[in-house]
Amino acid sequence: VARLVADGTPAERVLLLTFTRRAARQLVERSHARLARAGHQSGRISGGTFHSVAHRTLRQHAARLGLPEGFSVLDPADASDVMDVVRDEILQSLPEARRVPRKSTLLDTYSRAVGTGTPVGEVVAAIAPWASDQVDAIGAVCKAYILRKRRQGLLDFDDLLLHWRQALRDDLVGKSLAGQYDHVLVDEYQDVNALQVEVLQLLRQQDDRITVVGDDAQA
Repeated sequence: VARLVADGTPAERVLLLTFTRRAARQLVERSHARLARAGHQSGRISGGTFHSVAHRTLRQHAARLGLPEGFSVLDPADASDVMDVVRDEILQSLPEARRVPRKSTLLDTYSRAVGTGTPVGEVVAAIAPWASDQVDAIGAVCKAYILRKRRQGLLDFDDLLLHWRQALRDDLVGKSLAGQYDHVLVDEYQDVNALQVEVLQLLRQQDDRITVVGDDAQA
């Protein structure tokens, strides 16, 4: 980052991304401190977790994306509670579906399916094979979870990424969003999923170069 800014890139044209809030805070703070020591005082680097940057983007373009301006974001604990509620409702309507996984496994299944674009049945076979005979019921719970969020104006962390991708695909705002940054730098790249890779590709529509760091990272 210091080299890019020293070579003339405005600090605000650099985007730093990583996965945890603590790591993101450290990255941004250390970058600003390094720039300050080098005498570069103008502009602030954009950065954060994938989800926090998505959140900021969606707040700016909620109306265009069909989102309620006052939408609320579920953290993983709250999302798990919502999943538990709809699970109980589905079980009441399908009394034979008693082997449906608990809320944590259901949320993990749903998130993996969204993040990788993999059918729910394949995810279940991979992480909870003992529940493979309950795929239809699990699918029903996931659909009910989606509908509950929509009715209540709620987004979970996966929704943030899905709608960020939608924004980047949008004819009106997509090119503008993709043109915000001259450089995108990603830490812990080995942890990105297929959805996040697609977001990165859409961010770099005008220049497909990207800088990544991570164990066995492959760009």
